Amino acid sequence: MKPLLDRQLAYLHGKDLTDCSILWINLAQYRPGDTGFENVFVFWLERHTMETKAEPLTILIDMSTASMKNMDFNIFKFMLHALKYYYPSVVHDMVVFESPPMLSASWRVSFFFFNLNIQKKKKQPKA
Repeated sequence: MKPLLDRQLAYLHGKDLTDCSILWINLAQYRPGDTGFENVFVFWLERHTMETKAEPLTILIDMSTASMKNMDFNIFKFMLHALKYYYPSVVHDMVVFESPPMLSASWRVSFFFFNLNIQKKKKQPKA
């Protein structure tokens, strides 16, 4: 986990226009086969939640210098699963910055399923 923190794969960086903290994920620093991304992601979510008493968070995924060698859809699956089931009220916004055009179809499919799950969750009556 320490090498990923040292490379600044993910870190809290300032606030957005709605005064939410920004969790910046720099995919150019990710290498396929790196173990510990899940731990780093949860570490920052937990740290933010404890320090701010669960205020909303904006997640910015910086793909500006990423390439296909930095891509691993298992990390995206993990992030979406963790945010949906374990941290549902933590995320205010999720922004993908400069996604390469060759990945746009993959993003559409991923976020289509993510949006379907959110819509189903909103339609469920509260007990």
